[in-house]
Amino acid sequence: MFIKQLTAILALCCCQLATAGGQQITVATDEWQHYTHKDGSGYYLDLLNSIYQAHNITVNVKFVPFQRSIAMVSNGKADMMLGAYKDDKISGHYSARALSAHRVDAALSPDLASNWQGVSSLAGKKVGALKGYALDQYIDVAMEYKEVSKLSSLLKMLDAGRLDAVISDEDEIKKAEMTNKKSGNYVIKTSIINNTTYAVFADNIKGKAMLTLFNEGMEKLHQNGQLKAMMIKTLGNSNNYPE
Repeated sequence: MFIKQLTAILALCCCQLATAGGQQITVATDEWQHYTHKDGSGYYLDLLNSIYQAHNITVNVKFVPFQRSIAMVSNGKADMMLGAYKDDKISGHYSARALSAHRVDAALSPDLASNWQGVSSLAGKKVGALKGYALDQYIDVAMEYKEVSKLSSLLKMLDAGRLDAVISDEDEIKKAEMTNKKSGNYVIKTSIINNTTYAVFADNIKGKAMLTLFNEGMEKLHQNGQLKAMMIKTLGNSNNYPE
């Protein structure tokens, strides 16, 4: 009990020092269309800047693959990572409020698309996804599942008949298609997985301090309507608003 109280006191002191001293928070994240862009734009980054700049804290973003962002927050090399599902069970502390609702889509071969009956149609099929996302745990049928580091490579495999489906976000699939400089021979099916994303903070004094500020800021933005307005401005609608 004493240790928990002491930790809480130290976290509060860290919050006060961060606010007064102009510190920074290191955020590890993958790059996602409309959410986290390397030019500093995107819904998630707008949200973080809104919360932390109010406390004179600079948001320092490290763009890394999703799997590495998990490792960085788990070992304390980052204070925070973005886009986690609760089922990911990442070592650290999850935000009280979700960042957004999240749908996962799929690019299907024409043959699979013509007989599509939902995710059950993936049974026994060759299915690919980006490395580190472990999306097979959210699909209750046995598949020949594999992960590759580049979405553009997965789409080439799909086009060549080496995969039957690629699981990812529709926007990311379209972005990767531009990298390949050709339209793929596949059909998009939306919302094959629906989940909710969270921020996860490092299990140390600074991480807990930043979590406290984040939770307070998110609740304030939710209550005053600015969170929904921010999502509409960035994404064009509030379909993914975390109620």
